[in-house]
Amino acid sequence: MPENRSAPSPSVSRRSVATGLAWSVPAVAATAAAPFAAASLIKNPGINGWVQVTAGSSSTCTRSVTVTSRPSNPGRTPDGAPYGLYLYDTDPRGHYDAAKIVYWVRGNHTSRNRITWRSGGNHSSCWSGPTTGTAQRKSDGAVYTPYTWTYTCAIDPSTVSEDDRLYLKDFDVYADINQNFGGWYCEPLQFWAYREIRVDADGDGPGEPELMHFERHADLDRSRGFRSGDGAAPSQAGTDRAAGGGADSAAETSFDEASAIH
Repeated sequence: MPENRSAPSPSVSRRSVATGLAWSVPAVAATAAAPFAAASLIKNPGINGWVQVTAGSSSTCTRSVTVTSRPSNPGRTPDGAPYGLYLYDTDPRGHYDAAKIVYWVRGNHTSRNRITWRSGGNHSSCWSGPTTGTAQRKSDGAVYTPYTWTYTCAIDPSTVSEDDRLYLKDFDVYADINQNFGGWYCEPLQFWAYREIRVDADGDGPGEPELMHFERHADLDRSRGFRSGDGAAPSQAGTDRAAGGGADSAAETSFDEASAIH
């Protein structure tokens, strides 16, 4: 069995939740940037990989949002790993199932401004959903509405790719999201992204399965909201990742089109 699993070091529970944020600049800016130094792979508990979140321009509180693990113009990820959803350090004897992704969208969208998610051209039928949950207050003090996609296809650990990653099928969804809940103020377009999978590393062996998961925050607005009609919100792109640190670590970083990936 491989010694290096996608869980944190023994001093940190594999069930711990890490929060963080990294942004992706437009491809034209990324290609003009100075060469990157070699980066260490970022390995989180369970489902790893990089997903791009983009929000289109708008002069109102409604934004067109796309979440995709297969962007058409991706640029470089923070650690140089490919876009996609995948597992590291799997064991061919292992059992891997019950994978799911939850996107929490800021605001109570269950009674007003309901969100209809649609499948993009690259979205795999292996990802079923979403189901809408009950709006809840998250650790940042704001209310968010959860949308859950579950992975219904078998995950075969014998199908590890040549780059030693066990890939899940593509995730590609989009929706128009209205962040106006009254008055002229637009709630910030913010998300919590949660990934979870059940891992029984030794399969039919004596080991117990573990639920491996992590969560991170993404903010697609430079400011903490803007007034409808004050001008178009800029088109922005975000690449989610988890970073080390606990619940008290920085959860929000403004996107700066002029900066490199960080």
